[in-house]
This record gives sequence, C-alpha cells and structure tokens, in this order.
Amino acid sequence: MNLKQSNIRIIQTSHTHTGSTVLVNLLQGYFYFSDPIKFQYRNLLITKNFFVYKTHNTNIENLIKMNPEYDLYFISSARGKRRIESVHPRLLQIEYEELLETSTNTLETIANNVALKVKAFCPIIAQYINIENGILRIQEMNRRYEQIKHLPFNYCDKFYHIHGSHRNRS
Repeated sequence: MNLKQSNIRIIQTSHTHTGSTVLVNLLQGYFYFSDPIKFQYRNLLITKNFFVYKTHNTNIENLIKMNPEYDLYFISSARGKRRIESVHPRLLQIEYEELLETSTNTLETIANNVALKVKAFCPIIAQYINIENGILRIQEMNRRYEQIKHLPFNYCDKFYHIHGSHRNRS
C-alpha cells in the first residue's frame, strides 16, 4: 500500500518549544525520508501529496472537521504545561524528555521508542516504519542545522523546517 494514496494521515501537532521539529522529522524519516516537511500553521488542508503534516493548531476536533475525508492520527510532543489537553483516542502524546538526545538517551533509543509507540497507536501503518531512515533523517537534519545555526531565526530551511538560531531559545 502506498500510504499517500490511502486516506490515513499523520498530523504532528504540538505547541511550540516542545521538540516538535525532532518528532516530525523522525516521523517523516520513518515513512517518506526524501519528502520535505509539510507545515501549515493553522489551517490544515490535507492532500494526496503528503502523508506526514506538521501544525501548531492543536484543536483536534476542528482539524478533523476541516478534513472529513481523511483518517487522521495526531502525534504530539509535550513539555511541561505545553501539551494538548485532550484524551482523544486519535492522539498520542510523547514527552519532550523522550525526544531529547543525551548520553543516556541516544538517537537510536529515541527512534526505537517512538517507533514502538507509533506502532501501538496506529497498527495499520506499523509495517511501513523504517527506523533506520528515521535515524538517518535526524542525523542529516542535525548536519544541516550546523550549517545554518548562525543565521537569524527568520531563516527557514523548508525541507526540515528548521530555522537559524532554532535551538536553545527560550
């Protein structure tokens, strides 16, 4: 099955400053490694061209109403009070600490743990998850960030949807 031709879509929806960029690039790497991030800030209009979407619109019910022809699964990163206050059955929330790469929480561990959660959350797409591509996508995103980190925040790399001066902001 070509996931883009199905009516299933993954929506990475989170508040800002929660690790959403890492999460969406990991998800994109699992499924469509070579595709750019499709980011829509508020009005999410789904097409057949993308499988993974990113938005900061956290109103799940409205997003579903805007796209009734699609079977939407929402995966969110949460950090402290920055979380979606919903128990919607189509919402998976992943804590920021689980996405934060450290000496004890390696990229491989992160990729495997997120994949396990996604597989349990949405079993119909489990067989399509490519963990190695998720890891590779994050490694390449990190290399790209090293090239642009000195640029102002208003610079945006559209492929990974990362900004100059993106990290360590308050």
